[in-house]
Amino acid sequence: MRVTGGRVKGPMFIEDGLGTKRCLILGLGDVLRGDEGLGCYVLEALAGEPWSAPVFLAYAGNDARPAAGLIHGAQLVMVVGTFDLGGAAGRIHPWTFARFRSHLKWMADECPRVRLLASTLARAEMAGGIPEDICFPWIQPRLIEGYGLSREARRAMWKTVGRIKRRLFETGFLPQEALSVFPLLRVEPGDCHPSWSRRGEYESG
Repeated sequence: MRVTGGRVKGPMFIEDGLGTKRCLILGLGDVLRGDEGLGCYVLEALAGEPWSAPVFLAYAGNDARPAAGLIHGAQLVMVVGTFDLGGAAGRIHPWTFARFRSHLKWMADECPRVRLLASTLARAEMAGGIPEDICFPWIQPRLIEGYGLSREARRAMWKTVGRIKRRLFETGFLPQEALSVFPLLRVEPGDCHPSWSRRGEYESG
């Protein structure tokens, strides 16, 4: 699992016991399976933001269990990934924790990645550190093989980034000036190593 924390060194806020306000954005999926790697690209797009409070970006791949310590005690957790929930490719399904729990059984049966995520959340809950605010922006995939993202997934990725940034601003993790300008990430089909472009305006959709 790869973890970054913007300008803030992550572990100090896990170990100091001071209850510092912090957020975790957890990316799920496999970058070698097309749109399933979308969670990783979302984290790359957010990596250079000027956080107002500690924000941890953790790419967990297919196994979220190493992230249990980051989830414990966080004020806000956003889990970003793809899941086939029906509808058009690229559709964003914004789920609450309650909705995730209500559909967990069949989702876990369908996807081992979700089963491991549920185990991770259960461990945090047993330790008394489950966040009050957990959300799941699931994106409907189209391609599930090869490198890079489909056109629909790329559009959904930028919409998801915009929604995450808005949520972070509303909860005090991101300054207002960061809502409109940020490093653009070029993600092309067949490219598993996206490159940064010049800074540009983001228009939410």
